Amino acid sequence: MRERYVHLLIALLLMFVLYPLAMETGLARWFRVVMMLVLAASAYAVSRRRRVLVIALALGLPALAAQASAIALPGRDTFIVAACLGFLFLIFVTVVILGSVLSPGKVTRDKIAGAICVYLLLGMVWAFVYTLLGHTQPGAFRIPEEVMLGMGQGSQYTFFYYSFVTLTTLGYGDITPTTPFAQTLAWLEATIGQLYMAILIARLVGLHIVHSSREE
Repeated sequence: MRERYVHLLIALLLMFVLYPLAMETGLARWFRVVMMLVLAASAYAVSRRRRVLVIALALGLPALAAQASAIALPGRDTFIVAACLGFLFLIFVTVVILGSVLSPGKVTRDKIAGAICVYLLLGMVWAFVYTLLGHTQPGAFRIPEEVMLGMGQGSQYTFFYYSFVTLTTLGYGDITPTTPFAQTLAWLEATIGQLYMAILIARLVGLHIVHSSREE
């Protein structure tokens, strides 16, 4: 029952590493398979209580099915459904893990891993939001053709890239939001990303060091 967030963190990192490899071998569409594995790992990570597990399965199984449908039957409608269900499930997982991270008790390695998972999941959640906005409000983002091609088959991967560039405030400027709603989402993500790293992660690491020193 321990080290669940460590396992989820490994799954997330594997997903981010495997995607560019899939691009190089022309298997970018199977990136969704890896995402399905991450969703499964997320359900496992939040299943410490029966009620939470039931909700996770109720949200996660449709999300997994939608991702599989998007592979078997690619199209705008299945794409939007998969993005919506993935967004709802990841929001639930993020909130549950964040609640666990903020709960009283010793700051363990698993809790720090959970805090990092929340940061990465925030980037994924915003990527789904950008994807939905890009499909429902054409022109919300200005995306150069070379960037779209460089990110592979479909805009979801482009928005994953844009989301994490925004979350970390790298701000390359190759993709720019052009509508007020898109611009608001972008600066909110950047602000939350910086506050999260500066306040929560730094505090947890500091408490972990203090607890370790006392035990020694």
